[in-house]
Amino acid sequence: MERECEQMGYNFHLTSVYDHTIHEAFSKVLQKLISPLIFFEELVNVFCANSQSPKAFLFDVNSRLYVATDNSPVDSATHNLCCDYLAMLNSFGPLYRTPTSREDRLRIPNDDPPTTNGHSPSDSPTASSPSKPHSPSASAREQHRFYPSAAASLHPTTSGTTLTYHLVTPHLALVALVPTTVYEGRRGLLEYNVVFVREGVQEIWDVERESRANANGSGSGKTAGGGSGTPVSVRSA
Repeated sequence: MERECEQMGYNFHLTSVYDHTIHEAFSKVLQKLISPLIFFEELVNVFCANSQSPKAFLFDVNSRLYVATDNSPVDSATHNLCCDYLAMLNSFGPLYRTPTSREDRLRIPNDDPPTTNGHSPSDSPTASSPSKPHSPSASAREQHRFYPSAAASLHPTTSGTTLTYHLVTPHLALVALVPTTVYEGRRGLLEYNVVFVREGVQEIWDVERESRANANGSGSGKTAGGGSGTPVSVRSA
């Protein structure tokens, strides 16, 4: 047993309570458990290439662990900056609400046809059908879903780098460093690229969920199509 342990390879990460090295270490552990990691990394690489971004992370909003990043090496200072910015947004973000996030905007109005005397059938004392509560449908929620975004300039006085935040799913956010000139002059293109990342993540999630459902239904450990994985096409913006 001791000889087998001596031949095994061990990976370890030095962490500290005074910085975000614990988040970086657990992020690398988390990536070992994600089977479609290569597809998430390809999405981030395409975003960085089309947005002139030197570094981008796909963060889990609650735990502040990054699920994927681009091919460039991870700088500890950049990672710490993104973690601090995400922690600040998590602390102060719930204080601000938008009109599209209100539940009353998703309610379906009760349009009962009026009668000839100007009163609705529900106002009649002989009406026996109880009123049914209307709940917002899934399509209505999807139509009014709000994806917040934020940005902060790292060099307010000079034209430098801007740190951007875009919510991709209710639990994942894309945090990227973008040149200020690109953010101010080509912000529409940047938002367009974020939409492609959001759609790509949703497609990967749908394929992964379908493959797991097929594997559980058939009782075998194989994924959909009988192979070890399902290829996913990544579209570039």
